[in-house]
Amino acid sequence: MKKNIIFILMMFLVSFLYSDRIKDADIRKAIEDIPKKKLPKVLTKKNWKKNKGFWAKVFKKKTGITDKLDALEDAFELIADDKRGDLYYPNVFDPSIQNASDFNKQYKKSYKAWANLADLKDKAKDLREAAESVEEDFKKSKKIPKKSTKHAKKVKEAAGKLYDALKDAKPKKWRKKFKAEKKKSLTVIKAIDDLKEEGLNNPLKVMLAVGVLDVTFNGELEDICDSYEKDIVPQLEELRNDPQALASKFNAIVVAQDNGSRRISNNTGNISTWNQQFNIDFIYPTDTIDDAMAAFNDWGGNKRSATAQNAVAELDDYIEYLGDLKAWAVKYSKKWKKDKAQ
Repeated sequence: MKKNIIFILMMFLVSFLYSDRIKDADIRKAIEDIPKKKLPKVLTKKNWKKNKGFWAKVFKKKTGITDKLDALEDAFELIADDKRGDLYYPNVFDPSIQNASDFNKQYKKSYKAWANLADLKDKAKDLREAAESVEEDFKKSKKIPKKSTKHAKKVKEAAGKLYDALKDAKPKKWRKKFKAEKKKSLTVIKAIDDLKEEGLNNPLKVMLAVGVLDVTFNGELEDICDSYEKDIVPQLEELRNDPQALASKFNAIVVAQDNGSRRISNNTGNISTWNQQFNIDFIYPTDTIDDAMAAFNDWGGNKRSATAQNAVAELDDYIEYLGDLKAWAVKYSKKWKKDKAQ
């Protein structure tokens, strides 16, 4: 029963690992056009006061721009460079997340970061509209020089550019995605806790191993065995009556080159060491391929080779073990697909 529970939990985690999750790369792309360390100089209160111009200060004392710039700078501080990491969705496999409480703390920070980004977007829009209005007012005034009008236009354009970048980042969409992902993440954390209770202290390692097996059981091991039977065995069979030549060819193909054994040992490595790695039995019986895995691990690791005295016996073992592995792969690939579908 324990073995079945562990398998179900692992398969759930693997399906999550390969599912369409929130990816850091997608978030990175969404925010790539947003200033990181500081706002453009033209969007600072200090720069506005410097460039507004004397006569604009005299004849248009209150424009509302200063307050809007102030609000923008305050909002930007909440998503500036040192806080930019909060925009990424919490990784449930990060060592810092040991339980649901740890996840929820990080989730709240991330969700709040996107709310801050949305607020910054609103502030940029307010500033753009205010600067546009001031630009029009300055144009109408005969007493305010064109230089002041041009600067108001620069503020409008810079605020508009920032607004567009923030709008393209789609903070509302990301908050919606975060909410949808949260329940799944908490379920994964529960599954990880259950696996730890069963003695598996590194679920991610198990998941990656099962991910490798997913490739193995999706036809790779069967295909490799089939190609060896068709391409390599005939070459060796031609030399069956010449043990010295057979030994030389066997060692050159099976032992010395990747295309004779290592592609199999790469697939069976996790299986043969499964118990040692995870302290549980492999999910399917391996008694019919234990000898074959040991042989291919030895051939692939240059620990076993042919001589003139044993070349024929090595060839016979090679053919037999290929057949054993292929039959096993065919049988359990079907079961794997059925179990995954449950």
